[in-house]
Amino acid sequence: VSYEIDFYARRDLDNYYIQVCDKLSGVETYEREIKSFLSLKDQIKKILVVNDNINESIDKNGFTIIGIEKFIDKYLH
Repeated sequence: VSYEIDFYARRDLDNYYIQVCDKLSGVETYEREIKSFLSLKDQIKKILVVNDNINESIDKNGFTIIGIEKFIDKYLH
């Protein structure tokens, strides 16, 4: 089974895998969204962008979880 990443981005020398979801409504949603990240065995930063006003955090797997507005402010400016 292969999983697809929503976006692969590059900014300067940094590379990112980005998954986007509407809401993290529970454990099942979270697990579904990070499933693609778990299949990747490289050191590229993995970011889950959520359509919600949440602060940036790092989950137990080392993946970044961040709300869309904070993502735009931090990564697109």
